[in-house]
Amino acid sequence: MNKIIESNFTVGQDSKLTNLIIKSFGSSWKDEFIGQTGNIIFIDTKPKQVILSSVSSEQTFKKPYFTEYLKKMDYSNFDNLLLLISTYPDYKDITKRPSTLKNKHLDQFLKETNGWLVFNYQIENLYMMATGFDQTQATIFRKNINKKRTAGLKEAKKIKIFGTTLNEVIVNRMKFDFVVNPNYSKTYKLYQYLNL
Repeated sequence: MNKIIESNFTVGQDSKLTNLIIKSFGSSWKDEFIGQTGNIIFIDTKPKQVILSSVSSEQTFKKPYFTEYLKKMDYSNFDNLLLLISTYPDYKDITKRPSTLKNKHLDQFLKETNGWLVFNYQIENLYMMATGFDQTQATIFRKNINKKRTAGLKEAKKIKIFGTTLNEVIVNRMKFDFVVNPNYSKTYKLYQYLNL
């Protein structure tokens, strides 16, 4: 296994790491990120950024670090790495299934993400299955949920799917303040480093 180095730092104190953060954010960079906590993972000794840099609004890290995740998972499984890379560092514990929730249809539907509702397309597909509406309506619904708009949350309470409401699925199986898309390109780079 290649050496993985994780750097946690205060943005602005280390110019080299801060510049990597700024480069990663591109046009969405904001000067108010200075002073917040940054997190970058390097592979091998080269200062090559493989996984998306991020700035966390939390000053203390309450989550297990990335390298701890890798120790617990089968990193030869591309799907495991895809879920990890797509959700890190915001996810609390992606490797564990929701133990108190049992719904075989939902578990099967959300199998790729260990029973959690994580990706944009998952909530959109659930919406289309339950309502029969098209992709355009599903995207509007998902954006309303992402922004916690009252109309979207009220609608979710009325929609029934797999013996429950879509609102209950969101409340019990979504671990984010927002949902994200799979990050295939960076996952493939990490997979190559760890397995080839």
